[in-house]
Amino acid sequence: MAVIEAIETVYLEDDVASVSFSSLGSYEHLQLHISIRGRRDSTVNRTMITLNSDTASNYTGHAMYGTGSSDYTFAYTNASLFFFWNTTPGFSVPATSIGAGIYAVGSFDILDYRNTNKNTQVMGSWGLNRGTFGEVFHESSVWNNTAAVTSIQVNMAPTYDTARGSMISLYGLNSS
Repeated sequence: MAVIEAIETVYLEDDVASVSFSSLGSYEHLQLHISIRGRRDSTVNRTMITLNSDTASNYTGHAMYGTGSSDYTFAYTNASLFFFWNTTPGFSVPATSIGAGIYAVGSFDILDYRNTNKNTQVMGSWGLNRGTFGEVFHESSVWNNTAAVTSIQVNMAPTYDTARGSMISLYGLNSS
């Protein structure tokens, strides 16, 4: 039987540059649940995740996503972060468009994060309502580093704040 424990939840009462978690506990896996909105006033607010404050070219992944009537795939190597969604229209809701109450939501699994014998894999699913159509997104990525994960940072790209009202929760998962 799997055991899921809440580690920490951050509710943003002000706009912030990023949200970090550094008390990760001793679980088999971690999971992030995100309800987020960017402060950039355009159609692209990219949400990014980095591990251990590593912004070197150590992230590799592949993704697929769909919009109202189209589907896309892409891959990346030597990136400086996870889930950068370097595509248009992007995957977080703009600050002043669509509706003030609409947030993008996602769930991200950080697998076997303490194992120093392999690279850490992160898988995420994401979606949002863009007003006239929805978007869904799935990515599977790897952090090309065998260090144990000791911190996780979530922020908007490239330098835009995460908006007030966003919520990010971190959970620990054990198999028994």
